[in-house]
Amino acid sequence: MEKNTVLTTSIGVSVGVLTSLLINYLRNQKAECKQQRQSLAITESEQPYEDDDAKRRKVIQELIKTNKGKYKEFHRLKIKDGALVGNSLLDEIRFLDSALCEIEKVPNLIIDLGLDIFEEVVNPIARHTHKDTFINTNSFILSYAAFGPSQMIQNAKRWLRAGPRYHNYFRPDQSKVLIVTQDGLCPGLNVVIREIVMHLNYNYQVEQIYGAKFGWKGIYEEDWVQLIPSQIKTIHHRGGTFIGTSRTGFDRDKIIETLIKHNFNQLYVICGNKSMGQVLELYYEIRRRKLNIGVCNIPRSVDNDIPIIDESFGYQSCVEEAQRVIDSAWVESRSHRNGVGIIRVMGQKSGFIAMGACLASRCVNVCLIPEFNYDLYGKSGVLDYIKQRIIKKGHCIVVVSEGANSSFADADDVPGDVGKFLQDEIQKFCAQDNTEVTVKYFDPLYMLRAVRANAYDTKQCSTLAQNAVHGLMAGFTGFSIGHVHNKTCFIPLEEMLSGNYRNRIVASNKNWQRLLASTGQPSFINEEELKKIIGTSKQE
Repeated sequence: MEKNTVLTTSIGVSVGVLTSLLINYLRNQKAECKQQRQSLAITESEQPYEDDDAKRRKVIQELIKTNKGKYKEFHRLKIKDGALVGNSLLDEIRFLDSALCEIEKVPNLIIDLGLDIFEEVVNPIARHTHKDTFINTNSFILSYAAFGPSQMIQNAKRWLRAGPRYHNYFRPDQSKVLIVTQDGLCPGLNVVIREIVMHLNYNYQVEQIYGAKFGWKGIYEEDWVQLIPSQIKTIHHRGGTFIGTSRTGFDRDKIIETLIKHNFNQLYVICGNKSMGQVLELYYEIRRRKLNIGVCNIPRSVDNDIPIIDESFGYQSCVEEAQRVIDSAWVESRSHRNGVGIIRVMGQKSGFIAMGACLASRCVNVCLIPEFNYDLYGKSGVLDYIKQRIIKKGHCIVVVSEGANSSFADADDVPGDVGKFLQDEIQKFCAQDNTEVTVKYFDPLYMLRAVRANAYDTKQCSTLAQNAVHGLMAGFTGFSIGHVHNKTCFIPLEEMLSGNYRNRIVASNKNWQRLLASTGQPSFINEEELKKIIGTSKQE
C-alpha cells in the first residue's frame, strides 16, 4: 500500500510538471504570434514603447557591430616570432591570436596598442609560488557542463581560464589603479574592493591604488581616496560600498581624459547590467585612441540576471536574508485564524531570489515571478487558490517578485507595489462571502541588498577580485570576470553583451520544477483561457 501511495504521488507530480510546461509553452507561443502579427501591421513610426532595457540592448548591440568592423586593423600580433623566446604571456597571446585558437578571444593591450616589443615582467608571485600554479597556454572552460544529443561538445563556447600568468604585462612600480562601483547596492561590494587592494598590494607590490567616490562622477570630478590595506582591512564585515555608488554620471570623454591626466593604467569597474555597456564603450574608446589603460568589469546583480556566469555575487546573501523574512511571515500566518503572509522580494525582470528563497524555506505555498503569466481572478486564479488554501489549511504563504506586477493577464493597471496590491485584492475577494482572513505584508526589498555578504559570497567575491587583478596585470582588457561551472574565467565584454545570452527562469528549469513540486501550486490559468491558448495554437 505504501509503495502504491509513493508511486501515485510521483506520477501526480510528474503530470503536474508536464502540464505546467505545456501551458507555459502554449501561452508563450500565443504571445509571440500575437506580437509578430502586431509588428507586421504597424509602421516604424508607430512602434510600441520599448522599456529601457530593450533600448539599452539595441544601443549596445549596434555599438558592438560598429566596433567589431573597426577592430580588423588591430587584430594581428605585431611582435615577431623570434622575440622574447620563452615568455609564457607572449606565447599565450600568440596562440589566442592564431586562426587555430577556438577560445573566445579576450583583448590584450599588447595587440590593442600594436606593440612590436615589450618589457619582460616576471610575476612577483613567482617568488613564493610553485610554477604549476600559473595558467598555461590553451587553458579554457567549456560553456556546457553536460553533453548529449542536443548539446554537442563541438558547439560549446570556450572561455579563457582565469588565474595568474608567470609573465605579466604591467610592472608593479608603473601600475596606477582606480576602482569604481556603479549601480545599486549588492552584498559583497566591500569584499571585492578589499580583495583587489590587498591582492594588488601584498602579492603584486602595487602601491598606487585609488577609489573613485560615488560612481563615474567621482572619476572626472577627481573625488577619489587612496586605498591602503590598513584602511580597508575590515570593510568586508559591512554591507554597502566603502567608496559609494551611483546610477548616473557616465561621461566617456571626461572619464578617459581624467585617466590620462593622472596616469591611471588600470580601471576596475564593479557594476551591474545597466553600466556594463558603458564599460564596453569606455574600452572601445581607449582602444581607438591606443591608450595604455586596461579595463575590467566585475559584474554583479542581486537579481542574478547576468548572462553566461553561474550566478552573480550577492545573490546567495539576498536569498538567505529573504528566507529569514519568509520564516517570520510563516510564524505570523500560523498565529492567526486564516493567516496569509505576503513577502515581496527583489526581481524586476527575473525571479531568482523568489525561487531561491522559496526552495530554502520549504514553507511557501505560492510563488509568483515575472517570467510567467497568471490569472488573478476566476476559478483557477491566484485569489481563489489562496482562499481555498486558507479554508482547508488555515494559513498560506505567498512570495512575489517585485516585477510580477506585469504578470497578471486579467488585471489592468497593477501598481508598482505588487505585494500591497495582492494584500488588498485578497481581502476584497475573501470579503465577498465573509471569509475571515488576516493578511500580513512583509516588504524587505531594500533590506536584502544592504546586508553584508555571507560566507559563500565572501569566498566568491575574493576569487573574482583576485582573478580580475591577475587578468589586468597580464594586460588583458575589455573583459568580465565570472564563474562558469564553478571555474573562474575571462569573458569578453562583447560576448557578454552581445544579446545572444539571457539569464531568466524558463518552465523547464530544474529548480523551478523542484519549487512547483514543493509548493504544489497549479499554473493559475483558467480553463477557458487554456482552451483559447490551445485552440489558437492549433490554428496557427
